[in-house]
Amino acid sequence: MAVPATIALPEQLLKGSAESLQTFIIEGCPNIEEMPECISNLKKLQNLEIIDCPRLSERCIRGTGKDWPKIKHIPKILLG
Repeated sequence: MAVPATIALPEQLLKGSAESLQTFIIEGCPNIEEMPECISNLKKLQNLEIIDCPRLSERCIRGTGKDWPKIKHIPKILLG
């Protein structure tokens, strides 16, 4: 489900899922501009997909994106 008006990811939900979240898909949220700091604490996260979120995708580009340091521990990252 796309939520285009969303401007920030729900940090409380992410923090509450720190011990179990393995796949996180963010789709159709063009207004989200950055990854929250708490994403770094999701050590079980194996898959991150960012689809149709151009601002966020740009910030998550491997090696050069401003948010890359927050997500570089995730084995599989798909930007689209």
